[in-house]
Amino acid sequence: MKNINRLDLDLQCTEGFPQSVGVITQLSDQVANQIAAGEVVERPASVVKELLENAIDAGATRVQIEIEDGGTTLIRVSDDGVGMDRDDAALCLSRHATSKLTSAEDLSRISSLGFRGEAIPSIASVSRFRLITHSASSGQSTLVQVAGGKDVEVSDYGAAPGTVVEVKDLFYNVPARKKFLKRPATEVSHINDVVVRVALAQPQIGLRLRNGNRVTWDIPIEQSQDPRGRLSRILGEKVAKQLYPVEETRLSEQLAVKGWCGAPALSERTTKGLYCFVNGRFVRDRTVQHAVQESYRTMMERGRYPVVVLFLTVEPTEIDVNVHPQKTEVRFADTSVVHRTITRALGRCLASQPWASNMGYSHIRLDELSSEGNVVSESGTGKYSSSASSFSETNSIVSPSFTNQRTYSESFDRSAGAGRKKFEELSAETNQDWVFVSEEDHEDQHQEALRTGKQGVFSGLKPVGQLHSTYLVCEGPGKMVMIDQHAAHERIAFQKMLNQFKGSKLETQPLLFPVEVELTS
Repeated sequence: MKNINRLDLDLQCTEGFPQSVGVITQLSDQVANQIAAGEVVERPASVVKELLENAIDAGATRVQIEIEDGGTTLIRVSDDGVGMDRDDAALCLSRHATSKLTSAEDLSRISSLGFRGEAIPSIASVSRFRLITHSASSGQSTLVQVAGGKDVEVSDYGAAPGTVVEVKDLFYNVPARKKFLKRPATEVSHINDVVVRVALAQPQIGLRLRNGNRVTWDIPIEQSQDPRGRLSRILGEKVAKQLYPVEETRLSEQLAVKGWCGAPALSERTTKGLYCFVNGRFVRDRTVQHAVQESYRTMMERGRYPVVVLFLTVEPTEIDVNVHPQKTEVRFADTSVVHRTITRALGRCLASQPWASNMGYSHIRLDELSSEGNVVSESGTGKYSSSASSFSETNSIVSPSFTNQRTYSESFDRSAGAGRKKFEELSAETNQDWVFVSEEDHEDQHQEALRTGKQGVFSGLKPVGQLHSTYLVCEGPGKMVMIDQHAAHERIAFQKMLNQFKGSKLETQPLLFPVEVELTS
């Protein structure tokens, strides 16, 4: 066996590796703040959210936000809160410097919106930051300036009560982050969403958003006698009219639910219309979303979501708000109680609204409707008064099992005459019979008729009846053809407009009364 000494073994083991492997270094505050900014500051809207929460925690009653270029060039948030003295203003730029808690036990009973002390230093590390504040207690005003988190400058300054925070050139020193920002219009839309959520959650605060030279939002403090007026300003009058108050509901001493629920007609394709606030904080929570969907389950088709504004008041010890960097998620101690309370509150509200009282026909099958629009029992004699006529027009053909043969034949004769009349009326509206050609089955023949000027495919059909006030039954050589009269009429109208457009003779008619169109911010 070959002898290998210890020195040779050490050289073989360390060959190809640096001698300093495993050395750990302490990151500088600037780098640590920029890493934190990657979690806290996702886009300009994140800055607006954090600064608004600070203003709310400071007791502000009026907050103004000014932005330029979607918030990338400038974000300025001014409030009339209590402000800070010189020492606090300088200290707030240090990581984890906060006035919201002092010990680990305080984490279990957080009632403020901010508490980590990461927002200000994180924002200052990726922008040109300027803070002007006036302390209500000391009467002292202070100016703090910092660029990229380095070289903090603190000086005396003359200022009005409150605090003004300016964030300029966001991500100027982190180009890798800046390139992921979207167009200014997109960033403005995210900022609008933040303002809407804060406005809904904090009715005691007036908000004003200025985008460049244009005021986008100007929401006054809510008047206690007119809460729906604030909803109209925020969500629009058309939406507010279809929102119904959810009375406060409690299934336990630790949880209360109240708010507004929208009519099923307000359904959205996404959950954007679901606003859930827990102790004044906007959150996204699966338990809440599932409870809302379950409440609307029988009133809304799958894939649609209602417009709901919910306010949950929870004992701070029953929730954990420290589970997401941007504080948009919470963890409930008892999700089952939350789910039951929400479904109970929404269920009571939905059951007492106007649309619920008109749903007495929900148990009636369509095949139980007679030609006169009345509900017919299996014996053909029992009739019930209902609004079922909306499902069955007069002269509709119904199953013979509910009427005798004579009545059925008479009904068909009447509908055949009506169908022939409607067919003739449709034909008279245009001298081009080919407009009745089915786009799916007869497109080739349609194009051929256009090229040659021959008669259309259905020009020789004889109308013999009408089915369910919807289809025209026509007799042709060796075949029966069914025509959707609604689609046929649409095709005729479209062709007439197309011909007018090609001939530059498109007819227009002004409205007698103007139509108001409500635009979003």
